[in-house]
Amino acid sequence: MAVTISLVGPPAADVLAALQSASFAGECWTAGSWSTLLHQPGVAARLARPPTSNAPVGMLLTRVIAEQAEVLTVGVVPASRRRGVAAALMADFLRVCRHDRVAEVALEVAADNAAATALYNALGFRPAGRRRRYYTTRDGAAVDAAVMVLDLRQSTRTAPAR
Repeated sequence: MAVTISLVGPPAADVLAALQSASFAGECWTAGSWSTLLHQPGVAARLARPPTSNAPVGMLLTRVIAEQAEVLTVGVVPASRRRGVAAALMADFLRVCRHDRVAEVALEVAADNAAATALYNALGFRPAGRRRRYYTTRDGAAVDAAVMVLDLRQSTRTAPAR
């Protein structure tokens, strides 16, 4: 699916909170939490929209501090999954990181999320650790997070091979 990616700020907090809630089965941030995050230095949010609609289908929240970057959350609504939306969001962010000479990007992914893990592997991320019981599902179950890191000084990948 082709998407248009745009940077958004605190006025989009409600949209981002709704997208996160639609994308994840676990606890999600409130619009107030999104707004607070988006006011922090180095934090940026991106929305993905299909060219034929103004309705966003994916979002990405990141933080960059000096040469370090972190993916705080990325989500795609269920109806648009496995269509390249998350890959497009990540590729756009990694392109900016390379341009800005960021050295390393880190993220956490639910250990049981095979599709997301496959995407991050395809982008060049490598396992770097595990956070026990990091995520909580809506039914209260705890899920580990796999910590993954991409060394941009060594990697030239921008999008997964299809």
